[in-house]
Amino acid sequence: MKCTKIILSGLMALAATANAMPTPEETKKVEPLVADLLRNDQAALKSGKKTRVEVAESAMALAEQADSEAAKMLLTKGAFNLYVRAGEFDKAIETLQSLQEAIPDIPPTNMVKIIESSLRAVPRKNGGQLYRLLGEIKTRIRYTDEVKTLEKSVKKNPADRALRLKLAEHYAYLGDWDLALENFAAVDGKVGEIAKAERDGNGGTKTVADFWWEYPKGYAKGKTEEIEKCFHVHAARLYEEAIASDDIKGLNKVQAERRIEEAKEYGDYDMSPSMAGKGGNGLYMIVDLTKTGKAAISYLSDVPKNGWSDEYRTKKIVFRRIEPGSFEYLSGKSFKITKPFYIGVFEVTQKQFEMTMKFNPSEFKGDMRPVEKVSYHHIRGINNGLNWPKDNKVDDDSYLGKLRKRIGIDFDLPTEVQWEYACRAGTKGDFNVNGVEMVKLGKFAGNDGRRDHHVKVGSFLPNAWGIYDMHGNVWEWCMDRGKDGWAEDLDWNTEPKETEINPKGPVEGSSRIRRGAGWNESTAHGCRSSRRFHLDAGLSFFDLGFRLACPAEAGQVEVAAQETAIDNVERQRQIAQQQFAKERAIYGNAARKEIENLYQEFSKTHDLATMRKLADKYPLANRTGCAILYAADYAPGAKREELLKMAIEKFDGCYYGDGARVGVLARVILASLYNGTNRTNEGRALWREVAEKYPDAIDHRGNKVVDSMPDWAK
Repeated sequence: MKCTKIILSGLMALAATANAMPTPEETKKVEPLVADLLRNDQAALKSGKKTRVEVAESAMALAEQADSEAAKMLLTKGAFNLYVRAGEFDKAIETLQSLQEAIPDIPPTNMVKIIESSLRAVPRKNGGQLYRLLGEIKTRIRYTDEVKTLEKSVKKNPADRALRLKLAEHYAYLGDWDLALENFAAVDGKVGEIAKAERDGNGGTKTVADFWWEYPKGYAKGKTEEIEKCFHVHAARLYEEAIASDDIKGLNKVQAERRIEEAKEYGDYDMSPSMAGKGGNGLYMIVDLTKTGKAAISYLSDVPKNGWSDEYRTKKIVFRRIEPGSFEYLSGKSFKITKPFYIGVFEVTQKQFEMTMKFNPSEFKGDMRPVEKVSYHHIRGINNGLNWPKDNKVDDDSYLGKLRKRIGIDFDLPTEVQWEYACRAGTKGDFNVNGVEMVKLGKFAGNDGRRDHHVKVGSFLPNAWGIYDMHGNVWEWCMDRGKDGWAEDLDWNTEPKETEINPKGPVEGSSRIRRGAGWNESTAHGCRSSRRFHLDAGLSFFDLGFRLACPAEAGQVEVAAQETAIDNVERQRQIAQQQFAKERAIYGNAARKEIENLYQEFSKTHDLATMRKLADKYPLANRTGCAILYAADYAPGAKREELLKMAIEKFDGCYYGDGARVGVLARVILASLYNGTNRTNEGRALWREVAEKYPDAIDHRGNKVVDSMPDWAK
């Protein structure tokens, strides 16, 4: 579980630190005050007016208000003990996390004493989670102590392969992969080559991820379950990076995704740091159009090793983070942006537009070409969408309205100052790459003497910030209104020394600004960075498209239905993680391996006795329910029906790691089998059961299952 991970990661670096705990004198000094504050609660507990949980909650409320570490320690220890005695082990572990947050320097040995003192009267079968946490803390203490000894031994015998490997494995277990890689790299052979590749920045590849996943079976053969776990978690993070950079495809991608899910079941898996960016502020933000809500958003710290694949021009939209700054014209006119924002690396393509709007208005078709013949009305709407700069609202049926509702982020067009600032990328001349001619920067008539049509986005050189096609290909709509007396360049000559800060443009005017020029522009000068034009918001042409922008904080749109959907996905996934935590408390690594082996055996023999054995031996395992549902995917005829019924009857409450419920998916699949036969009514009944009993259940994409109910089932 998540709290367990936080506790362990916090303790990991503290095993060798000085004891910064409250002194006995400090503790003794606050004991009378704490006892007095809890006197009424203790009396209520003895008389039966309050439960242990209620008194524990009172103690935790007091701990939050305490201004001394000694008082926090006493109150939190008391609450922990009460939760344990009440059998509320999840809350007990959350209490330990609160204690660690309140006293960051608490030594692991003290945490062990706290847990052991409360577990004395708790049978191991009842306190499985806490006993497991206790064991892991003790293991970390042991590994930390052993590291000191191993470091001395390696210093004396640097060429000793066995010592190096053992030290590296210890660092890996303790989570210090930098030191682990340094020691692995000092060993000859395959392990040294792999470690050097990852250390030198080539870790996000299938080869490296596969090696660390299999490592416990090879070099670490016979090692503990903890070693296997830490290597699987590390490999899963590398798989995430490899998938993002398109290094894994096809069935290899399916295998990688399954391994990632398996690592998540350990309960302490987080997204790779390089995937997560800077706390949600990565250099690149990726929006996956096949997903919804928060699940659609990810971050990259750099361009993928092999560049932006076609996936980022079709199913995904990639944004580049732009930091605040300013640009200035020769006349002295300057513009300043004070807040960071994201802007599309590419113009919005026809495929990306069609995935949201379900139609493609373009004259010259091509999935990876820019969408064109789109008006400002198409993009923002004809009602609320025309209010800018009064507010940034859009119509629900517009492109931005639908995209905002689906993803939950305030996507919009860039203002024209944002557009030009991002286009220039620090340059001051006509074009956004110093010393490079227009023919290499974008599509216009001068490329080949032809004014035929636009090309695939990203076909020319990007600017210094990695943004493509700001010159040529298609004109791009901006948010701002046009106005009478406007200039063809943003460098209008009124008040040339005055700096405009975050300008939003005129407050009146029916036309809207477009920037960047298009594929049929006859001269390079017509494609310059400062070139601007205005056009009626309802018009559209085959050389006019757009790119997206959004605030760097990616503010959530205030759409109640969308927020509810996102919250529901998180809730379902939390339930799934709780289920997996319970499973781990009952079954160990050997059980998980046997479940996998029995599943593989069935895939070869299709003998139902194998799956019945699995169901009987591991009736509480989520993995069993998932395995049975997987088996049903390819089981023939009547066997498929029996497996689906088994999943419904015996594993209804089991979950996948992504929050999808086994019993619900089994009902949907079985209903589809019955449809079109003399059992169609049974299929309808299964769908009704899903709608009535499990209205919030989600599928693997995070969408509500009931939303996909077919017409025949209604």
